[in-house]
Amino acid sequence: MNKIEKLLLVHSFDVIFDGIDFAKKNHYTRIVNHIGLEPVKFFRFNNSRNGYFRLVSKILGSVSRFCR
Repeated sequence: MNKIEKLLLVHSFDVIFDGIDFAKKNHYTRIVNHIGLEPVKFFRFNNSRNGYFRLVSKILGSVSRFCR
């Protein structure tokens, strides 16, 4: 069992925070769970349909990884 799995056993909340820095063309975001672990590094996404789908796929991947 790794460190992340041990921390998740201790804490029972299933919360993901997504902080987004909005700009005109490119946005930056950071996804963190309730105990401060980052399932993915911060990343940039475009102000477009494809950028939105990239953001949603990263969030859903984070939820499936950390929230059971």
